[in-house]
Amino acid sequence: MSNRHNLFAYWTKPPRPPLSAPVRALIARLTGRPAQAVFWEAVEHNRRRLHDTEPPDLTPLLRLPELEELEEEYDVLFVSNAMLPVRGGGTRSFLHLARNLAALGLKVGVVCGGPAVRTFRFESIDFIWIVDEGDMREAIGRFRYRTMFCQQSWAPAAAKIAEDQGNECWYFLRSIEDVVPDSEGVYEASALAALARQSDRSALILRADRVVANSRFVQAIVREAFDRECDVIYPGIEPPAPWELRRTNLACSILAMGGTQKKGIDIVIELASAFPDERFLVCGVKSMPAKYNQKNLPKNLRWLGQVDTSAAYTMGKLVLMPSLWPEPLGRVCPEALMRGIPVLASRVGGIPEVVMEPQFLVDDFTNARAWKDALGALLPKTGRSSIRQKALARGAAYQSMQALDPALSARLRIAEPARQMDQQE
Repeated sequence: MSNRHNLFAYWTKPPRPPLSAPVRALIARLTGRPAQAVFWEAVEHNRRRLHDTEPPDLTPLLRLPELEELEEEYDVLFVSNAMLPVRGGGTRSFLHLARNLAALGLKVGVVCGGPAVRTFRFESIDFIWIVDEGDMREAIGRFRYRTMFCQQSWAPAAAKIAEDQGNECWYFLRSIEDVVPDSEGVYEASALAALARQSDRSALILRADRVVANSRFVQAIVREAFDRECDVIYPGIEPPAPWELRRTNLACSILAMGGTQKKGIDIVIELASAFPDERFLVCGVKSMPAKYNQKNLPKNLRWLGQVDTSAAYTMGKLVLMPSLWPEPLGRVCPEALMRGIPVLASRVGGIPEVVMEPQFLVDDFTNARAWKDALGALLPKTGRSSIRQKALARGAAYQSMQALDPALSARLRIAEPARQMDQQE
């Protein structure tokens, strides 16, 4: 059996003490091998997940001291049902934007859903956790702010509060479902715009002072459907650490980030069956469809659940993104490309804005046969430096794309000089 297969075997049968996965991870960190460390940490994560003994670790956040006093005024107040702890791509993007604005010198506050009612400061940002949407008005009332950013399911109620208080509100669109509740089988922007005009979700888009999309694809839908301006702020992604750019012998698996129907899990499973000599790992926040469990999955595919980003990509030589819905952007694509990992993705929604390379895109993305042909053509090239360089080039291009537009940044900083003058007086 090859070394690659031996490594994979640890996912199903971790080593016994004293060479357990945590011990191996600790040794790797102490000896300066971070890639090995995150690999063994992910092995331990998977072992615990399979035995249902690993709840989310909120200890670092719960240990932060209670914040007794809030700032007198905030430049931007973020409101979302989820933000910290991070629960998905939309929350990561919102938190990244908050960090960037705080780094610009703006005062940033957050009201979001959490496991307890408490107020704390995290990375120069003031947070109020609430556990129920009904507590939102009281929580927001503790802040004085100039501009509200809202997204996801709490956005309508939050926007109404901002309107009642006479404050500016920016509405962030993170999903096609924010615009069109049912887009099944519809992929083109013009057809989605026609559905959007009939949707009951148009009120907030029309009422918000500013609408922000996470791709030009979503921007086009908003413009055509509602004839209003829409800005684009691409999801912010932290650049990988230098060691993450090195590919080691651990990078021997094909990764799929998302195990739901709309993320193309059926296609991933067909591909695993069609390529039995390859190893497939599926990661994701949401559970796989109920019809699947490890017993009826192909032997060369493992469902890992939610795994730390660096740990997941450490094990990947190729990333699959077989989306079967109008993906607004798919942050998995730039995450992988920035690490030099090629991505094979559906040519749908906002994905081509990031991926672009024809050999990385599947046109007939609902057809499993097309995926088998595309994967068969790309697999022999994954070890070539030319493919890696193309991936890195697209990742570098995305780093430029995600920069905050100077005009938007300037708009947020309009009142800052006045505040600074008040402080000097």
